[in-house]
Formats: sequence, C-alpha cells, structure tokens
Amino acid sequence: MRAVRQARFFARTIARYDYGLKPVMELSPARKLTRTETTDVALAFLQEVERLTGREPAIYCSASTARDDYDQPPGPPTASG
Repeated sequence: MRAVRQARFFARTIARYDYGLKPVMELSPARKLTRTETTDVALAFLQEVERLTGREPAIYCSASTARDDYDQPPGPPTASG
C-alpha cells in the first residue's frame, strides 16, 4: 500500500534527527477517495509510523476536514458527536 511506503520514507527521513515532539501527519481534504478509503489510508500511515518510530503520531487538520472527509474513528463519542 502506498501509505505504508510513504510512512516508511517519512520514518527514515526523521530518524536522523533528535526530536522531542510527536511525528505529525497533516490530513488534507480528500477528493478522489471515499471517506472510508481516505480513513483507511490515514490509519495505515499512522500505524506504520508508530510501529517504526515507537511514538504515537499526532494529526494536524482543520475541524471541517476531520468532520467532512474522514470516518469517525472507533471509540467513545466526542463532545461534538
């Protein structure tokens, strides 16, 4: 899967730096994939980055992108929904 290859490239790139912050994935509005496909790609990337770096990645995006373009992750409901 392309997301996993990109995650591996990202992890190799940041490995050379001494960083104290979480690795971050920026989520952009998805135009060509369904919400579920977009969510699956994002999760594949995030899980591979965490596996390779040992750090839980953070997600950066606007509230409207998270709401409109990605499936709600499993877990307890948020205050907004």
